[in-house]
Amino acid sequence: FPESRDNGGLAFFGAEVDKHKVSDVTPGGEAVFNKGLGQIIAALTDTVDIGLNEGVEIIQEHGPDMQRKCIGFMGEPERILISSFYPAQPRKAGTELVGPILREEVLAATPVNGEHLLVYLNKGEHQYNSQLDRTLRLLDCPVRIYGTGFLGVSDNLDFRAPSNQRFLDDLASARAVISTAGNVLAGEATYLGKPILAVPEEAFEQRLNASIIERLGIGMQARLKHLHPADVDHFLGQLDQYRYNMTELRQDGRVQARQTLARFIDELPPEHVVVESDQGLYQGGGASSGSHSGGFGRSGGWNGG
Repeated sequence: FPESRDNGGLAFFGAEVDKHKVSDVTPGGEAVFNKGLGQIIAALTDTVDIGLNEGVEIIQEHGPDMQRKCIGFMGEPERILISSFYPAQPRKAGTELVGPILREEVLAATPVNGEHLLVYLNKGEHQYNSQLDRTLRLLDCPVRIYGTGFLGVSDNLDFRAPSNQRFLDDLASARAVISTAGNVLAGEATYLGKPILAVPEEAFEQRLNASIIERLGIGMQARLKHLHPADVDHFLGQLDQYRYNMTELRQDGRVQARQTLARFIDELPPEHVVVESDQGLYQGGGASSGSHSGGFGRSGGWNGG
């Protein structure tokens, strides 16, 4: 980040970035963001309260010029490690893809094929509409629903409060999943052999994930606003094939991620390595392969997207 700050903002690319659009500006001139890329795009485009998905859309629309600005603002990484539920070939050198980073509880779960469907919506207070409610009530099976803000049982619908363990138990024992198309839940569902009916948000990553779920043959995609009982019936009729296809994609990327991180640290000059821990940021220090240990976790409640 540039060291100079004029009139209380960050100066780069010849424009002022309002310091109120970042969560903090340190004496050294670094900016710490609460909302990541979406906040950066907000600063670059004079918009406010822009979300990450909207920010990605703007990058796509504005093309290479906006991409260069984001790289200049964030710094271009020399190594990139990506966790994904689907395999892909990175185009950028220094980039490596690993499988899902699964929770210990997921690895310890024993999947069984129960009777209920698990429904998860990442913004359920806005996404749970009358059409979806009608569709779910017409299904001839119990439905356990998370993310809506509603609680209690109504007909075949069981609206449940957020809970890490209860959600995981319901996932492991579900017949299948109806969900927005987040990467984390897709990885966990695939590992547990739970086919996915993806109802993506109107955002690039979600639409991409839903399309890949369908392309890999581990589920299907549908429009949330227009989901019909016939769509769900068609999905349920293909469950055996979806489960079979999931067996080849079932993986835990943690070991590969640790090995890749160790290799990346060895490959880079010490001054290029910044490690974040509970004690803060540490810069510098090389390491030998195999000498690193670590874990991956998630703070707060479960959020699978």
